[in-house]
Amino acid sequence: MTQKTNVNIRVAPLNGKLYLFVQTKGTSTQRKRLIPGIEEPDLQHWDAKGQCFKVATEKAISDNSTIRTFRNGFELVNEQFLPETCDELLRLYNNAVLVKNESTFTVKIKKTTLGDFINKMIEEQRSCTGHFIKKPSSTYQQYLNLLRKLENEGRIIETPIDEIENAHCIQFSDYILHQLNGTNYKNLMKWFVAVHNKAVEQGRNRNQFTFKASANAPKKDASRIRSLSKEQLTKFEEFDLSQLVNGSTPKKTVRQYDLYRDFALFLYEMKLRPIDTVKLAYDNILVDDQGTVIIEYVPEKKKNYKAEEVVQSPMTTKAKAIVRKYKGQSSKGYIFPFALNEYDWDYTNPESYKRHYSKWNRLMEQINTFLHKMEKPLKFKGLTLYMFRHTAFTVACKEMKESYFEIASHGGTSVKMLEDHYVATGYNVKGKINIGEL
Repeated sequence: MTQKTNVNIRVAPLNGKLYLFVQTKGTSTQRKRLIPGIEEPDLQHWDAKGQCFKVATEKAISDNSTIRTFRNGFELVNEQFLPETCDELLRLYNNAVLVKNESTFTVKIKKTTLGDFINKMIEEQRSCTGHFIKKPSSTYQQYLNLLRKLENEGRIIETPIDEIENAHCIQFSDYILHQLNGTNYKNLMKWFVAVHNKAVEQGRNRNQFTFKASANAPKKDASRIRSLSKEQLTKFEEFDLSQLVNGSTPKKTVRQYDLYRDFALFLYEMKLRPIDTVKLAYDNILVDDQGTVIIEYVPEKKKNYKAEEVVQSPMTTKAKAIVRKYKGQSSKGYIFPFALNEYDWDYTNPESYKRHYSKWNRLMEQINTFLHKMEKPLKFKGLTLYMFRHTAFTVACKEMKESYFEIASHGGTSVKMLEDHYVATGYNVKGKINIGEL
């Protein structure tokens, strides 16, 4: 006895074209698919009851055959797998493979892997318009990064999405810790769990994660992140950059190195992140009601939040000098005349954003390559851009010319971050003291 299906299937015209409609029984929920291969259908001879063309022309016969073939695929999936909803029927159909057994056909469903699932999420964001988030970076780029790491790992990504379980979470955690040295651990695990949660929401997975990634995250030891000394900063600022190049090196290389050095020093002076500094324009420079020249911006990591955090930071004398040095060199009005900033980027367009992200990574590589050349004269191994912001916070917290709240506010971070990484909250006890010495 044939089991009753939960989804109705019908073919009907709409706006001069033929569609296959699938509707969950007992509800008004329906979806439609354009029937491919039928151009300019002769709707005057369309039989709504029979759902076919009632005329014996060559085109009508060919179109009826196309309709039957397209509809049969959906009906086979509907009868064999008995999906609960029209959406489930479409999902099953998208992964269906028809298998011929003698004179009949059966349907096999190609299981959606974790990689397929993430790629689909990325594609949905890529093609989404209108109500799309202001900019795809908040999730789009995170899923791309996660996908790349899973592709490198090579095993978890091929697991069917409905089979992803706690063991895979542990497996991915171990991969990040041991193969990637813990780099970006919290962020990667956050988005891995987010993908699983999305699959659970869609009824694609019923397994629970009990693994606590946060408890296994590598602990940041602030003492291991070194800061530049004042002497090293002074030498960095005054160093003759021509010593880094040979006679055959183009003069523009020295100019590029000078730009990279000023960029790093600007990070230090203003406690900025590289991504925020690259995008600073003259429009970000303002004067407050007391005449203080400030930089005002929204940190990239805070964009797309419900309440975007505006950072206002007073400009130092050296920061102002750097701005004056490059004034007018960017045709788009940016403070730093990087080639990256000479394009008209559309950050709401995923393709444009992806190209921007690629060029941004290349710029960071070039700057860090320059900084690597500066390690020997500075006698500082492992010099990176991040260390200039880190050094700025280290110096500010030691000198205490501002309160911790002001330091955090001007650096676009939190007091807790300062307390966790820069502020000494205890005492190094040497031993007991003779009361007579008090």
